[in-house]
Amino acid sequence: MIRKTLLFRNLVDNVPKNIGLYCVGILFLVISGYSFETVKMVLGLIAFLISYSSVYVFNDIFDISEDGGLPAKCKRKPLVQGSVEKSEAATISLVLLIVGLSLSLLQNLIFFGILSFLIILNVLYSIPLVTFPKSPSAQYETDQQNNRLEIIRPTSFKHTIAGLPLVFAMQFLKILLPWTITPQLIHFPFLFAVGFSLTYVVLFKGYKMNRTIGGSVISEPLLFSASVIFFFLSMLVHPEPIIQASIFLYLLTGVVFFRKHHLVDKTVIILSPVYIIVGVLTLFWLILYI
Repeated sequence: MIRKTLLFRNLVDNVPKNIGLYCVGILFLVISGYSFETVKMVLGLIAFLISYSSVYVFNDIFDISEDGGLPAKCKRKPLVQGSVEKSEAATISLVLLIVGLSLSLLQNLIFFGILSFLIILNVLYSIPLVTFPKSPSAQYETDQQNNRLEIIRPTSFKHTIAGLPLVFAMQFLKILLPWTITPQLIHFPFLFAVGFSLTYVVLFKGYKMNRTIGGSVISEPLLFSASVIFFFLSMLVHPEPIIQASIFLYLLTGVVFFRKHHLVDKTVIILSPVYIIVGVLTLFWLILYI
């Protein structure tokens, strides 16, 4: 049960990505010359991964009907396939949440608060909106029998104009998390985190529109240009601009390498964890020894 629910969905899809985002925050701590306790950073990462994994299971529970119409997702989600019951998934989600948040309390209240807020944002992003008013972002479809236009209300905030801002905020907070473990929180590299999070939003929006990774960037010139501007401003303000440029080039390399693929393609699913882990290790080596 646990293997089917978590192994592929989280360990392959999401854990490497979240490790990468968390490590971006740590990388900037190293770049800035700030000291930190490695054990506390690792414990913070474990607390984050465990508690946040509960959200992915929670999301899948509410996305069963939506994912059921997408063959690519059906193959990767046991809840859609019916091989795992909702009650089992809910139990797993609750246990992960309690264990992860309990571990986060061992850090400090700021870490616990930011992590809790991050989880709340993701829940808001996914939870069904039972009585949500009609909005401009509502989807339209034609009723073939009556030949009239019918408005379909969004099922969650992800289907409204609030969806992408929530995605942006969640990625920003993931980068912020390791800084809450140190006393240097006031020096958090805001500009770099904004640029990084905007790049993520570009790729995420393309994923939702079933675009290739390259197509995602081409289709969002304003958002991607904004992320480049924030990266550039960060290089002017924060230390080690060459290291920052290396991180940005690393991101571009990934976009170019996977440009013809969708995020759900087998090639991306298999190689992206390797790309993330190897990239993080290489960047750490670059910062420490060059």
